[in-house]
Amino acid sequence: MVGTFLGSHAREAKQAASPITYVIADAPPFLLIHGTRDNVVPATHTEVLHDALTKAGLMSELLLVDGADHIFLGSADVPALIETSVAFLATQLANGG
Repeated sequence: MVGTFLGSHAREAKQAASPITYVIADAPPFLLIHGTRDNVVPATHTEVLHDALTKAGLMSELLLVDGADHIFLGSADVPALIETSVAFLATQLANGG
């Protein structure tokens, strides 16, 4: 999909578009929430980012939402996802993260 979006500008453009390129030592903590039925961005992209962050020694939490699509339609857990997000932010802000 990235190749289609970026056309034939190949490697450099694809690399610039990838969040993996920007995994740096002083990155902030990440909360990654992704639907397993996302047909726009595959959940595997988020799993790869999570792996890159943790391998770099960075804090990353990954939550895959079973059956949810790109905008979390198909998930009855949207209020719980909001609570999870708020709790994550509150914890990080309290810890200076």
